[in-house]
Amino acid sequence: MIPDFPEFWQFPLGDELVVARPDVQGLFLLNGTASVVWEEYGSGAPLAEIAHTFSGLYSVPEAVARRDIEATLANWSEGLLSSTFRGSPAHEEGLSRLRSLESSTQAVAIDCVLNGRGFRVWLEPGDLVEEIAPRLDKIAVPRLPADSLYLSFALVNGEDRVFVFRDGLCIAEEEKTAAARAILLQEITSHCDPGRETKAILHAGACGTATDCVILAGASHAGKSTLCAALMGRGFYCYSDDSAVLDREFRVGGMPFPVMVREESWPVLESRVASFVERAPILQRWGFNVRFLPSNLPGSSSPSAPARALMFVEYRPGSAAKLEPLSAFEALLGLQQSGFWVEHNRESIGRFLAWIQRLGRYKLTYSRIDDACDAVAGLLADNGCEY
Repeated sequence: MIPDFPEFWQFPLGDELVVARPDVQGLFLLNGTASVVWEEYGSGAPLAEIAHTFSGLYSVPEAVARRDIEATLANWSEGLLSSTFRGSPAHEEGLSRLRSLESSTQAVAIDCVLNGRGFRVWLEPGDLVEEIAPRLDKIAVPRLPADSLYLSFALVNGEDRVFVFRDGLCIAEEEKTAAARAILLQEITSHCDPGRETKAILHAGACGTATDCVILAGASHAGKSTLCAALMGRGFYCYSDDSAVLDREFRVGGMPFPVMVREESWPVLESRVASFVERAPILQRWGFNVRFLPSNLPGSSSPSAPARALMFVEYRPGSAAKLEPLSAFEALLGLQQSGFWVEHNRESIGRFLAWIQRLGRYKLTYSRIDDACDAVAGLLADNGCEY
């Protein structure tokens, strides 16, 4: 076992390895060569012996092997093997900002009902209202009954971050407004469907039918929201455009919030989702024109559907549509780059990794939105996919 650390959770994926620490959120992904170093180092082998083993396996000079191994161990010492690697709790700034919001006459309160459950969202005036209010429009109500019990959420800006509160407890502090908004919508969805246990959250959209869906992952500005809007135009439900919330059975929980589409995507969507675009007013967001296209989930509800496949999408001008299969390890690397969270215990991580291995996994590069829609529709129609 690794010196000075009594426990690691280890999950083999073929030649690769996923490692987690009980005291640190997140997963550490080790490719085949890093896995060899990890195994040798964990057995207590000295550096010279590890370099000799590495040299024999990969036919590289021992000096080169030693240099690469030293660099790997130095990197691990700042994360995987760090004795000080911890998350930081919200500091007093967030609580102070919340108290100021609660006493302010300018605070914006939005009462909502979803799945028959009420809640109130308090927002600091300015960019938070611009970011959040349009997304709650469909489920907003004039007021909640004065004597009703409801959950209260609040978002306030700090000096360099956004704080998210639930009933006065800070549940997140994010550097970007969009990330704080994603946390809020996830918490709202979980609150309004108490029977649904959230086990994982992916920075991804999800579209499909009433019975299954395809998860659409990718970096910001990869075209996820535009693709989700185009799929809505084809009659598919949009379960989420940027946060896929998974329950214990890895079903994607529907989030009945609007899809934000930037102005550069409007020409592509006008002939495909005209009815949505016509009803969507033009708003300013961060100095750009945007439209919020209403959710097409039935009523003010949040149905769930199992995922048939995980697809990483990348809009690339001028390129032909190309759908490539991915290994489980490649899919995890992609999720790590775009962002994801898994409930941090051995069982949940193990079940999540087993699900990733069963799931259809692909990378889609495209330039024509119709080709991308065809690819998603094809996966949904393929009864041979495991899920």
